[in-house]
Amino acid sequence: LGGDQVTKGYWKNPTKNAEAFVTIEGNRFYRSGDEVFRNEEGDFLFVGRVDNQIKINGYRIELGEIEFKARDILGIKDIVGATYQVDGNPNIVLFLKADKELSLLDVRKALRAVLPEYMLPKKVLIVNEFPLNLNGKVDRKNLVEHLLEK
Repeated sequence: LGGDQVTKGYWKNPTKNAEAFVTIEGNRFYRSGDEVFRNEEGDFLFVGRVDNQIKINGYRIELGEIEFKARDILGIKDIVGATYQVDGNPNIVLFLKADKELSLLDVRKALRAVLPEYMLPKKVLIVNEFPLNLNGKVDRKNLVEHLLEK
């Protein structure tokens, strides 16, 4: 984002400023976290987020917050949140790698006690392994592709 509306920066936080702002051809821009591309007409088109933040029903949601709450209440450390699209709308899916029997109904009930309705996963799936990308991080896209194949 650029223009007169962009703030001068974070107060007394040069590290955060260096991460969040960039100057291109003398103009200052804020890195919003949105991923866009420019079409042939010069318009910017929104593709998604470069982080794990999503927006559902007007609420900004950080998937890491859902994962944190789920780890805490379920006592499982291997939990990954992701999104999938249904009719163009984002939905949350929670993948669990558990060494104990879990009732998916009980998982949803436990999550309902600590998360607002808009943050509740539409699906909860138990997996044996989390696929990794080339950087050694969980490949959320691969997990979701397997979900959609079912």
